[in-house]
Amino acid sequence: DSESGNLDRWNLVTGSWIVEEEEGNHYARTDGGPFRIINIAGRTFDDITITARMWHVSKDHGANIYARNDGARSGYWFGISGPLDAAGWGMFHHGGQTIEGVLVASSPLDTWVTLEVTMTGRSATMSAVLEGGGVLGETAFDIPDIADASGLDMPEGFFGFIVAGAQVRIDDVVVTG
Repeated sequence: DSESGNLDRWNLVTGSWIVEEEEGNHYARTDGGPFRIINIAGRTFDDITITARMWHVSKDHGANIYARNDGARSGYWFGISGPLDAAGWGMFHHGGQTIEGVLVASSPLDTWVTLEVTMTGRSATMSAVLEGGGVLGETAFDIPDIADASGLDMPEGFFGFIVAGAQVRIDDVVVTG
């Protein structure tokens, strides 16, 4: 929940992250720039449930959970995308990103959204709930293979966040796996 004021349990893959405080709550925020990535240091997961609160302030920003990343920039994203004006999920492979499903057509700005993703084998569920109540969307789906992705034929990998933009916040991360 970032209340310790540090990010010692995270591996900063690209860019810098800081802990910021607002109204007595601490959260992780990027230092700006196009992409900033953090993951849980030294851990990989197979069957997993990830819950996190996310906030973004403009359509130029987006926050994604990434899971089963093979370490070579191939994996799956589940998130809130300002540029796509949607919350959904898809795949990324060597810098390219595809949209496989849209959870909610227009994701809200300037508020906390709790995103939960469960991956079991080749199946997944995803939900997004607006702070204070109100389910934005929920879905269940089968996870497709990523062509030519190393290590992703096995359902395991790294977990973390990919963020575009300075005004994206991550808080209250819970991982069960």
